[in-house]
Amino acid sequence: MTNTCRVLRHFVVSDDAQDLIEYAFLAGFIGVAGYLSLGVITGTIGTTYGSWLDPTAGVPSLWDPSPPLVSP
Repeated sequence: MTNTCRVLRHFVVSDDAQDLIEYAFLAGFIGVAGYLSLGVITGTIGTTYGSWLDPTAGVPSLWDPSPPLVSP
C-alpha cells in the first residue's frame, strides 16, 4: 500500500506524466462524445430505415411496377 501511494504521489507532484494525463483526459472526452453521438445517430438511422421499409411511403412503394396496359 505504501509503495502504491508513493507512486501515485510521484505522478501527481511530478511534471513528467503531465502529457500522459492530458492524453487520458482527451481519450476520455473523445470516448464520451462518441458514445453520446452514437445514441443520436442510432435513432436517426432507425427512423430513416423505418421510413424506407414502410410499404406505403418508402422506397419499396417506388419499386412497385405499374399496372399493365389494357389494349382496346
